[in-house]
Amino acid sequence: MDDGRGSCVRKSEEADETGTTYIFGRGGALITYTWPPNDRPSTRADRLAVGFSSQLKEAVLVRVESAKGLGDYLELHIERGRVGVIFNVGTDDIIIEESGVMVSDGKYHVVRFTRSGGNATLQVDNLPILERFPSGNFDNERLAIARQRIPYRLGRVVDEWLLDKGKETSPNARL
Repeated sequence: MDDGRGSCVRKSEEADETGTTYIFGRGGALITYTWPPNDRPSTRADRLAVGFSSQLKEAVLVRVESAKGLGDYLELHIERGRVGVIFNVGTDDIIIEESGVMVSDGKYHVVRFTRSGGNATLQVDNLPILERFPSGNFDNERLAIARQRIPYRLGRVVDEWLLDKGKETSPNARL
């Protein structure tokens, strides 16, 4: 349905929310949104759904960056004609890719991405959902993320509490 301004507006099938279609030429484009400083959303989890059609084999579809200085980001991209997401929530870059379908075919595709901490899911069209769980010790990864957000003056208190907690939950702990 045309909204009279040249953009295509369509109701979402899953929600009663209006979506907007943007058409970019060969030179590409950039849409920027900056959250008001006191209205930033939580970074514990992300949900992103994007519908698009493209013939490009390399492109950035969506990139979200955190406030300056944090270094957290999320990027949905096309690489070698396939969809992938790379994100970082304070430790290492985490990548999840769908290699089973080419999305640079000019057809309409829908990508759904969710993230909770370092865990992620990715679904392209109606293909099976891919899951990505970080390798390594999950507790150590959570601790590394948490340490970056704990004020320096409280770091030692938290470390001591974690050591005591580890002793309590250790299989060799005496009751």
